[in-house]
Formats: sequence, C-alpha cells, structure tokens
Amino acid sequence: TADGWFRTGDLGSIDADGYLRITGRTKDVIIRAGENVDPAEVAGALESHPAVRQAVVLGEPDDRLGERVVAVLVADEPLDREAARDWMVAQGLARFKAPDRVVVVDVLPLLPAGKPDKAAIERLVRDA
Repeated sequence: TADGWFRTGDLGSIDADGYLRITGRTKDVIIRAGENVDPAEVAGALESHPAVRQAVVLGEPDDRLGERVVAVLVADEPLDREAARDWMVAQGLARFKAPDRVVVVDVLPLLPAGKPDKAAIERLVRDA
C-alpha cells in the first residue's frame, strides 16, 4: 500500500497472550444477505458435533442472498440442514451463519499436502 503495508489477504486475530492467529483468507468469506460468514468458524462449530469427522464450508452463488452457506461433511450418521443449524445455535453461533445446504460425502477430496481440495469440493457441490 502507499503507507508501506503489504496486504496478504489473510484473516486473523490477536489472542489474549498477544499471539497472532491466522483464521482464514479474505477471499473465502461468504457474504450472505449482507452478513459476513467466516467459513472456518462454521466448519469448526460443525466439527464439534459428535457425528461429524470433517467439515468444509463454502459459498454458493444465490440470486436473492448473494451467496448461500454450504457445508460439505464427512459424518458417521446423516446430518441434515435443520440438525446442523440447531447444533450451531446451541454452540452460540448466530443463526444466519448456519448452512443453507448440507452435503454429506464419504471422503473429502484432498490436495497432495493433505488439505481439502476446494476446487474439487466446489465441483462436487455443483453436481450434488
């Protein structure tokens, strides 16, 4: 920037001990009906559910809302949208952050480094 800062696109916060914690990327933020939804926060809440082994949350274009929140889950038992919403609200998250759609898969596509392959997951969501 003009004042000497470099914009990395990372999102983060400073914890109580003064450490920087990277929580995500600005390009991953979902804007649903004018509200910002952090996919990492939603995925973390869903992964705290006893039946959920892995969760990836992403935005899906929507004519009315701008984007819809979609959760892709690897779960030991079926988990629908209402159950996911009820769990998240019970964990203290705002209702608007709850998934509009839940897709349950047997396994998440991964990159060679072991991280979720977001492009493959987006294709999976489009085809589901």
